[in-house]
Amino acid sequence: AAYGDAVYPDATGTLRLTYGKVEGSDVPGQRFGAFTTFAGLWDRATGAEPFKVAPKLLAAKDRIDPNAVMDMAVSTDTIGGSSGSPAVNA
Repeated sequence: AAYGDAVYPDATGTLRLTYGKVEGSDVPGQRFGAFTTFAGLWDRATGAEPFKVAPKLLAAKDRIDPNAVMDMAVSTDTIGGSSGSPAVNA
């Protein structure tokens, strides 16, 4: 309200709609796909930080579809901590 429409809202409780593509990302020397699955989690589970998996989740491993998607990387305008924001497609 202080700046009118001269400054983009900072998403602190402000409803925002943005659009983008579901796509992976590049980190020097590595390409990450758009989706993280449980299979990827199990492949990286070393038992030590940062790949330590909660014991209850590990106990359920045989009941979880390894191809189930856990999350996705998108090119939309997001801020840290906005995990769980709704995603809408056509």
